[in-house]
Amino acid sequence: MTHRMEDESSGYRELARFGAVGAGTFCLYFASYWVAEQFLPDLAAVTFCYLVAISFHYLANRVFTFGVSLKSSRIDGAELVRYGAVVFIGYLANISGFFISTLGLGLPEAVGLLVGVACSTAASFLLLRNWVFKAST
Repeated sequence: MTHRMEDESSGYRELARFGAVGAGTFCLYFASYWVAEQFLPDLAAVTFCYLVAISFHYLANRVFTFGVSLKSSRIDGAELVRYGAVVFIGYLANISGFFISTLGLGLPEAVGLLVGVACSTAASFLLLRNWVFKAST
């Protein structure tokens, strides 16, 4: 019974750290865009800040959320491919939740956006935890 409680507590801590990384990624994305737009055209600035944000998101989740040490476990191509697949699956979950909510159920777009983000967040957390970074631990 105690072991199960520890596992649940650990899962909640991971989820909280995942949320913190998401919030940090969001802030970094906007801050880097604010800087990049001073020097780059809009599309280049958005592309730059997106690359900065997903790089941070990958490394912060790897080390902070899921506790994979950079020293003890090298980043390999297979892990990066899995991460890329999760980003794509998260995107599909987001648009699916949005369209099912808005077109299928007739809910307002703001609700659809929230449903899409919730679907994407849940799918991403579970896949990162159980597929992308599990292989590295």
